Amino acid sequence: MPKKIKINSARKRKAENPPDPDITEQQAVTEARRLVVNAVPGIVSGVISKAKDGHYLHARMLFDLIGFAVAAPAAQSAIAPIVELLMREMSSAAPDSTPS
Repeated sequence: MPKKIKINSARKRKAENPPDPDITEQQAVTEARRLVVNAVPGIVSGVISKAKDGHYLHARMLFDLIGFAVAAPAAQSAIAPIVELLMREMSSAAPDSTPS
């Protein structure tokens, strides 16, 4: 049975707004920035809805966006003793037998 080939839906659709050859790159960036900034309230509202439904990544993204830390990152001093212990054990462990 031949395998079905999935056609990218973007290829099937016609371009809604073909590129404008008379616009500069700076104008394009400015317009893109304006569109994104104007869409932010709706995007954030949608992400908040998903977060309220229990989607962890949506909530985490929102917290990161506003600088709200859910949990403080582990202190380096809390990790260092474990690393030191492992390094000591690795360097002090001598092979008991030689491979045949």
